[in-house]
Amino acid sequence: MGSRVKLTKRVVETAEAAPGKRVVLWDDDVSGFGARVSGAARSYIVRYRPGAGGRGARQEDYTIGRHGAGWTVETARREAKRSLGAVAAGADPAAEKREARKPKGK
Repeated sequence: MGSRVKLTKRVVETAEAAPGKRVVLWDDDVSGFGARVSGAARSYIVRYRPGAGGRGARQEDYTIGRHGAGWTVETARREAKRSLGAVAAGADPAAEKREARKPKGK
């Protein structure tokens, strides 16, 4: 699972995961927003349930971006809020991202 913390630059940069393992630090401020740490890689994610949601709906993880590659905790948190708002309006950001990656004509 992961732990809930106030995500800051320092927290994200000092977080460690055991070799071959992944850790998710969930933000105290925005439910569903977190930082995934795996080895030296750090990325920001949003976890949500698409459609009508509810406990029966599958959970989706949407990767916002890698820490330091143009993404800070603050910019990722803003994007998470935007993405979660879109989910509330019926969008599925992870499915849209998968669809956009498909080669044209297939």
